[in-house]
Amino acid sequence: MTKSEIARCKTFFLVIQFQVDTLKALYGKIAIFPKKINAFETWKCGETIPTITRHVRVADATVEIYIIDCIARGQGSGELHRRIVNELGIDRNKFERVQECLTRSGITLREIQDITSLRYNEIRAIIALLINDFEL
Repeated sequence: MTKSEIARCKTFFLVIQFQVDTLKALYGKIAIFPKKINAFETWKCGETIPTITRHVRVADATVEIYIIDCIARGQGSGELHRRIVNELGIDRNKFERVQECLTRSGITLREIQDITSLRYNEIRAIIALLINDFEL
């Protein structure tokens, strides 16, 4: 590789890292605790969100965010990424609407929700997937 090609690769890497860091900052801090990990592992093994909800005695939306948080932290494979998209009913249109909002500098989750009218967990799932370089 020439010095010019190496410089281009470094620049590309820095741009990608900046985008991931920006997405992580927008997503927010992720607290991981045993109940969350257990819910994710149970879901990963094939259980449904409603079943996990009954087991851990929290709302469906809470179990969803447990799973989404684990995905945002890099857990799970492309297969699980596709599964959460399907379970939350995220289609290409929703994915693209959130991506469009993310082009706006300094946008917040609340602003994305106001613009798209999507559920908070749908928005967080899309951002978690983007952090992990998943494309719908």
